[in-house]
Amino acid sequence: MQISPVNIHWNYAYYFERDRYNWSLEICEPLTEKNKGLPAGHKLRWEDVSDGSLPRPQTGFHQKNTAALTTTALTSYCIAANYTMDERPKECKEKDLKVLVKESYPMFIYDLQKYGPDRSIKTTPCIGATEKDCIDHLDLHYREYAREYSEHGRRMDWSVLEKVESMAEPMPHRKCPSFG
Repeated sequence: MQISPVNIHWNYAYYFERDRYNWSLEICEPLTEKNKGLPAGHKLRWEDVSDGSLPRPQTGFHQKNTAALTTTALTSYCIAANYTMDERPKECKEKDLKVLVKESYPMFIYDLQKYGPDRSIKTTPCIGATEKDCIDHLDLHYREYAREYSEHGRRMDWSVLEKVESMAEPMPHRKCPSFG
């Protein structure tokens, strides 16, 4: 049996630092069943369970087949640049902001089994009546990022990612597709 480091990280965060985060857990069985084996003080709470409404954008993905997700990093970088930089970086100059926003819709998919291999927006909850909600959620997400960016002197530099990518390129165990 393998234990995922990500699973350990999130369990730690939920059990010991849960008040630092906004949770929206999708539970597929009654909460009473899930809580049976959990220690006192660490039970799943109703307020942490998704009510079926639109979740916050997911900014990290963990799966073996990442080919369909590689453009998400550049898309997010370019949208964040619109909120944080006076001039758009060269990697983003040719990209239409409305197209980038639509390319971000898969960030609302938490069940990656539903993620279409063609990154089709038909597979996201952001179609029809909920599309405006997705746009509003993304706007809030990037406004919060911009506030964090300015308050804490963060920097965004795509060349850092390119440098790491070029350093990893010759390594025989490299399995990730290029971000470019």
